[in-house]
Amino acid sequence: MRFTTRHEFACTPEAFFSAAIYFHPAYHEGLYRELRFREVQVLERHEEGDRLREVRIKRPIRDLPGPVKRALGVEAVEYREEAVYDRRALTYEFRVFPNVLPGKIRIAGGYRILPTAPGRCLREVDLEVEVRLFGVGAAVERHILEDLRLSYDTAAAYTRRWIAALGPSVPADSPHPGTPEG
Repeated sequence: MRFTTRHEFACTPEAFFSAAIYFHPAYHEGLYRELRFREVQVLERHEEGDRLREVRIKRPIRDLPGPVKRALGVEAVEYREEAVYDRRALTYEFRVFPNVLPGKIRIAGGYRILPTAPGRCLREVDLEVEVRLFGVGAAVERHILEDLRLSYDTAAAYTRRWIAALGPSVPADSPHPGTPEG
């Protein structure tokens, strides 16, 4: 199943991926709290030219529906996320590896930040979720996509509040700081 969502923000694309917003440590702390994550741990981070590669373990707090719990055989899900941020293209691509059913669940996606008007940008998120489980795969896919849709809507609301709190100090063009925190 494929899914696309879009959210507009009151900043330039460069400001979105800046030390004042996306790469600010407190932004990520608040964002993960808002998204109800028990823990987020950075395992690896390194730069390769214009790309920043990162591997994280994420442990969300989620109530799984009974059929999904039975299908997955776990009470809680955690996952490893491998991501690449391209500072020239202003894109962020990722793959997700859940701690359950290796090889049966594939989650991948990315987002790009596009200018929409002076001082505004659009985050366009494309996701693909595939669950290969006989009889329940489509139901698990729908559950994952709905959770992701709600997460991106929640993240957009949080990001808008963060940008608004910056007020007139939102940088118009603030380059990537090198190594982000978060």
